[in-house]
Amino acid sequence: MALLPTTYPDQRRRKYQRKTTSWWQGKAGTFLLFAFCFLGYAGWRRGSRIVNALPSLNGSSSRGSSRRDLKEQIRNNVALSNLESSALGAPAPGLTTFPAQDDARRILVATHSKLAWYNYELDHFTIIHEGEGIYYGGFSGDQIDLAGVPETVWAISRPHNWKPTTSKEWLLEINIVTGEVQHREPIPSRFTHDTVRYGNRVYAADCGEGHILELEFPSMNVLRRMELFTLKEHVNTLSPTGNGTLWAMLHNLGPSILAEIDLDAGREIRRLPNIGDKSHGAVQWRGSIISLNSDNAALMKVNTETGRTEQLWQDNREKRYLKGLCVVDDVAFFGIAKAQERQRRDSGELNCEIGAYDLIEGVLLWRRQLPTEGLLNVLSAPHLQVESTSHAVWMSDPAESYRATDSYAKHLAAAKGTIPGKEGEEISALAAQRRATMKVRQGDQNIINKDDLSSLGKKTLLDLEPLETYDPLRKYPPLIGGRWASGYPRFDNSAKDKAHGLSSGAQLPLFRWNQVKLRDYLLGLPLSDWSEEAARKSNAWLTGREGNLNQFKPGTHAIHLIFSDQKGDNVYEFPWYKERFATFLEPLVQQLLGTDVANIIRMQFALMPGNTHIKRHVDKGGYSATGHRIHLVVASSPMVEFDVCEHNVCVPLHVDEGLVFELNNRLEHYVNNNGSMPRIHLVVDIAESARTRTILKKGQVCRYFNGRIEC
Repeated sequence: MALLPTTYPDQRRRKYQRKTTSWWQGKAGTFLLFAFCFLGYAGWRRGSRIVNALPSLNGSSSRGSSRRDLKEQIRNNVALSNLESSALGAPAPGLTTFPAQDDARRILVATHSKLAWYNYELDHFTIIHEGEGIYYGGFSGDQIDLAGVPETVWAISRPHNWKPTTSKEWLLEINIVTGEVQHREPIPSRFTHDTVRYGNRVYAADCGEGHILELEFPSMNVLRRMELFTLKEHVNTLSPTGNGTLWAMLHNLGPSILAEIDLDAGREIRRLPNIGDKSHGAVQWRGSIISLNSDNAALMKVNTETGRTEQLWQDNREKRYLKGLCVVDDVAFFGIAKAQERQRRDSGELNCEIGAYDLIEGVLLWRRQLPTEGLLNVLSAPHLQVESTSHAVWMSDPAESYRATDSYAKHLAAAKGTIPGKEGEEISALAAQRRATMKVRQGDQNIINKDDLSSLGKKTLLDLEPLETYDPLRKYPPLIGGRWASGYPRFDNSAKDKAHGLSSGAQLPLFRWNQVKLRDYLLGLPLSDWSEEAARKSNAWLTGREGNLNQFKPGTHAIHLIFSDQKGDNVYEFPWYKERFATFLEPLVQQLLGTDVANIIRMQFALMPGNTHIKRHVDKGGYSATGHRIHLVVASSPMVEFDVCEHNVCVPLHVDEGLVFELNNRLEHYVNNNGSMPRIHLVVDIAESARTRTILKKGQVCRYFNGRIEC
């Protein structure tokens, strides 16, 4: 079955639409003349708005500029930094798009209690419909106003799937301005999780039966039922490609699957396994699919040719869940929720966040909590494109793009650490307030530095990303005692003890580093490469530490690259550092330390398989008293808990992938990997002065005894 075009014969239109009359036939000429004049006036006003807005975009007057010059200036202002200026993006052939209007910068939010518009430029949330159960879907109707914009949106209304009181499920056509239900059609589906429109076909995910329904649009007559999946596979997202196939995301109650369906044959033709855990969303964007690894709170990119996934961003706060996704002008908008039991997902106390991630720049622009009063299910932009939940959307007028606004520029600058303008000054003020609480060691006195610490060296993440007000770490700012040659700060070692406790700080976030290639390499290693046998054969091995590891870190594994005696004076470099990992790690240590790279006294990869634990302990010995413990989070998940404690008070650390931070390891700390995914950190200990390294030979075995190393 080929997908049909987006125009429909008259006999297929709904009965309730306005019919032609003899009056219309007699007055056609008058009406067309009126419409021509109206649209001409609207076009003149739109052109005026662009001209008037231009000085705020480029800082110069537009008087005397030709229309061609104005368009060129607008294009220059919204050009992407690492793409050609003409490559803002264009919809794929066959998609149905609409002209951008003044209120184009908004998305439709479907939750467990309501349907609402969210204007992400102005941060306005406007409810258009509520009171009919749970809402899913969000595609454009076919009633179009004189400006060429849809007047209605279609959405699913259904009961909660926790002890439902009715089995009725409806397709509602809702006026996007007034919220009036203009039409409703029953849908023979159970626990519908998605409806998408492509051309004159609508596809519905019948999650309760594991089927995909195909309906004719706009009549909503059911044409066929494709019985493809099981209830356990939990089909929750549909994404027609336009070339005769459709992608279906199978949540699968665990490791998720993207299944490709041949629509002509009505059968599955291939599967891409391991697309995250309990995943949602499948937005086709620039040759890939953007999706949500929901249970691990991660935004993903999927290569549909190879099935390979790339994690773009992850929320590492405890028990977060992602659901609801659309992409507009290369910005991915997605829902972030606190994980809830199913029976609480319609709670009025559950207010979700929306995150905005720039897919081109690779940064999270912002995240904001909205009054969703229930789990956020779907995000869409039906006023811009019919297929906005399955295909990326690009504004028809670049001047209306979010990328052309001051708001976008300031959020991008804040995310990248270059903060201009008035709003940027407000962000800098927040960062300065945070930095003012950081303590700097000067002589024998600890004083609060009221000046900008960034003037002394490199900015850290505390400068660039001030902690949220609810973050427990805000109570314990790090005590700074100096800086590396690179300019990055370090803890005051003299205050890292029980006497100072958490008042000296628990974590000093430094910067983010692109660890994806290293992560993929390490995750691709066989477990045998982490074994004593492999180290004895092709690396080097250190005996005498087994008792300590078994006592505090049972079930964990390590690859040693650099190690020292207990005092941190005698340092040994293992063969695998240069042979296997230097190309990955030397750019990192250069960025972190500058010319202080010879100060490294220990470096190792620490692997925690799923469901393993590092017991509460304190690092002891000269290497920890005089050194600084740095972590790079190589691989992690939201199920990892890493806490630093003082007596019965413990604070959770930030451990999102790619984060480089210093740990106060002279306080008690513990780690729980409560998930199934492995957790890998690069752990580096650095002294405040250089050390000479002894290079070990391949297969050499040394003995750790009474704090000394004997080789």
